[in-house]
Amino acid sequence: MTNALRPSEMFALKWQSFNYEKLTITLSETVYKGKIRPWGKTPKSMGVIHITQELAKALLFWKQQCPTPTPDTFIFSNSRENFIDADRFRKQVLHKLAAELKLPKLTFRVIRRSIATLAQTMGSVKDIQGILRHSSASTTADVYMQEISEGVQMTLLSISNELRAIPSSSSLEPNGSCCQPIESSLEFEVAMNM
Repeated sequence: MTNALRPSEMFALKWQSFNYEKLTITLSETVYKGKIRPWGKTPKSMGVIHITQELAKALLFWKQQCPTPTPDTFIFSNSRENFIDADRFRKQVLHKLAAELKLPKLTFRVIRRSIATLAQTMGSVKDIQGILRHSSASTTADVYMQEISEGVQMTLLSISNELRAIPSSSSLEPNGSCCQPIESSLEFEVAMNM
């Protein structure tokens, strides 16, 4: 789930999409309304995505458990070796998991938004846009990422610390500019925290 795949992307994956050596998965098809289609939700949806070593190992282990892991077999298949229905998975797996974890709701969209929100302290909006494969960074920032109050506090503290590292204007020679030097350290503290 760390790659924040949409269900239409995840359930269309076949073993030929998985490259253990390169730590990649190639998204080339999606499932929509019970059919496989050769396009995604957005132009950025399709293509090669990087995966972690841990996920690659888990997929390799899963492949060894599958009865027929041929290149054309779905990675996540039902008992008839067809792709899994996303609605059925949501009801049979995610809803049960939400109840066990005492979560009010658990859907693929909730998972994708949670990943976007958690990632904001780990990378830029463009990085997160790349993980989610959104066409627009504004969708990532405005719709998917939620404010984390601790993150806001840490950002303010970081800015404050950075500004404190700048020499105060009282230590600078006056050069006839219209700015007045700050006279006291208390005045400086108040100004820096505004």
